[in-house]
Amino acid sequence: MKNKLFATLGLMLALAAGAIPARAYLSGPASSSSSTAVNYMDLASYFFFKEEFSVFTTAGSLGSESNLTFSGTIATVQSESTAHIGIVSLSTGASGTGASNYLGTSDGTYNIYLGGGVTQMDWIVKLPNLSTAGEAYNVIMGLGTNSNTAPADGLVFYYAHGSSSGNWELRASSGGAGNLTTRDTGIAATTNWVHLKWILNAACTSAQAYIDGTAAGAPITTNLPCTNGMRYFAGILKSNGTTPRKLYLDAFSLLATIAK
Repeated sequence: MKNKLFATLGLMLALAAGAIPARAYLSGPASSSSSTAVNYMDLASYFFFKEEFSVFTTAGSLGSESNLTFSGTIATVQSESTAHIGIVSLSTGASGTGASNYLGTSDGTYNIYLGGGVTQMDWIVKLPNLSTAGEAYNVIMGLGTNSNTAPADGLVFYYAHGSSSGNWELRASSGGAGNLTTRDTGIAATTNWVHLKWILNAACTSAQAYIDGTAAGAPITTNLPCTNGMRYFAGILKSNGTTPRKLYLDAFSLLATIAK
């Protein structure tokens, strides 16, 4: 209890100073609901939401906030190691066009808006197998209006073997097709666990990618989605081959300061 109190106090002090701690996604209390997602906020200072994927069924609703949809398969892996407890596995299945998605809402509601304060999004993910020409897929995760294709509005991490030489990308889109900015992070996707993070400034004019705690690539300053609502999501979509490919999700969080 004392450690949680100090962590929360430190988070509030940092936010009051206009900064978000590098590992703030680890803060916050445990949930007592059927889902591990936590809506934890000081209404005057910040919004904080996290999902640890430790309690849910193989598909359908995760409490009142999140939903799993798929044409492939979804399974839970309670622990791959002591460092990654509670994992959801999104699989394409054997279809050459199979897909699995983790969605913030299941009814098409887009109720998260950027530009009200400094915003940070974190994901801890793993690709058990990389994409190849024979077994091709893409993964995408972040905030947006689509689940596994290029969103009309979005700020997302993206990976496909044929894009940016297989490096992780940060992508921003606003207002539909043609309004897309792609930033190559210079960091190649691997089969290891990776911590992906972006931070958007309060004015919604600059977004910076971080991979495993280090700034990666130049900031994005164009086509940032500052007008329309979005939802958080992660997805994997197969485009060739019939061998199932998977995306492991260990945790994610969304943290935003609230403009006063």
